[in-house]
Amino acid sequence: MSWRDRARPIVAQVLWETKGQDKKAIDKALFDAYPFGERAMHPYKIWLDEVRRQRYGIVKKEKPRKRPSRFDLARAQHKLEEWEAVYGRRETDDDSRANQ
Repeated sequence: MSWRDRARPIVAQVLWETKGQDKKAIDKALFDAYPFGERAMHPYKIWLDEVRRQRYGIVKKEKPRKRPSRFDLARAQHKLEEWEAVYGRRETDDDSRANQ
């Protein structure tokens, strides 16, 4: 069971029990209902995210995966050329098939 799976029903219950109350009362009830001990690290971040999702409907967007830039690719090609100049070209399976 994940942290989110454990947090989801607790947050839902607290929000249902405090429906119609003022913001301070809801905040206090959510604070008191925190089930994971110390408010730190991954479990606390998941708790806060689940509160945001259920209370305000805010879902964090996933960060796009970083793709290598042209500069990174050019640098890798340059390093390969330097390596081949020092140690010679590495023979691949395609090269060995062509020589047969």
